[in-house]
Amino acid sequence: TGSANAGTFNKGFYDTLVLTNHAEMVVKSDLIMGTHGTTSNRVVVTDNAWMTIGSLLVGRDYSLGNEVWVDGEGATLTLNGTTAYIGYPNTGGMTLKDSRLVITNGGQFVHTGASANFQVFKIDTTWAGNNATNNGILVTGPGSLLNGGTSQMNVYVGRVSYGTVSKGKSIANYLTLDDGGAATNLGSLTIGTYGETERNALSVRNGSSLYSGSVTVGGIRDNLYVIDGGETESVVVNSDITIGSVGALSGMSIRHADLRSGMLKVGNSSSNNWVNVGENVRWTLDGATITVGTGAAVGNTLTIGEGAAMLNGGALVVGETTAASGNRLKLSGGHL
Repeated sequence: TGSANAGTFNKGFYDTLVLTNHAEMVVKSDLIMGTHGTTSNRVVVTDNAWMTIGSLLVGRDYSLGNEVWVDGEGATLTLNGTTAYIGYPNTGGMTLKDSRLVITNGGQFVHTGASANFQVFKIDTTWAGNNATNNGILVTGPGSLLNGGTSQMNVYVGRVSYGTVSKGKSIANYLTLDDGGAATNLGSLTIGTYGETERNALSVRNGSSLYSGSVTVGGIRDNLYVIDGGETESVVVNSDITIGSVGALSGMSIRHADLRSGMLKVGNSSSNNWVNVGENVRWTLDGATITVGTGAAVGNTLTIGEGAAMLNGGALVVGETTAASGNRLKLSGGHL
């Protein structure tokens, strides 16, 4: 076994740090993997090793392909601070691409600190021209776990802060749970926000599970929440779900899953958003309201297909306000 203590850890080009064979490392402040023009750096925690960090930053300013891996049973990366970023520009004209946190083969990421935000790309600076593509978190394989801890860490995917909407684009960033991976003790999940945020996604696939607070999907267009259990049903527990909060054309698709949630809102002052509830779905709403179209909401749709059941809902509202029009609930062989 081995142990190491460090203050701030920085890496440059094509470098790798591997912790293995029960090794231990404490990074008291920042673990920074890729900053200011760096490419293809990697931290790997594997074979019962563990690392404790104060904060995490994977990909800053212009950087490409930087990664942190937590790989194998007993491998643990612990965040005891309040800040974690996968992609964060701090100057203008920056492109961040292909930065990842990968939790696989039974590895675990655990948050033990106070309330935190885990942000898969964020723009909140006054600098312009920042762009991000394909940055994300992947949790894959049985036993692999993203654990938000008792403070229930919030997660943002494709974030552009209000007031900086013209400063950049956030495209095709993701939080993906696949092949039996799990995320638990998460607070609110926000997929896409103001400005040019498009094709960002939250995906729960192939028997994976998710336990979180509210889920909000919005942005300029085509931001998605996908649940597809495949041959092995996925289990998901959320509080309130809002599809379409800013912009238009955001969606949710659910198949082969057991979902429990609070309120469902499709189109919150947002238009042409959709929710498709497909085969082998049991969605329990615990008496909460279903609303299709509220505020200035046009052309939003909830479709409940064959083999799908939405159970124990409260009030059903289609077109809640005078400014809402053309919103639709479609039962196509499903149960409500």
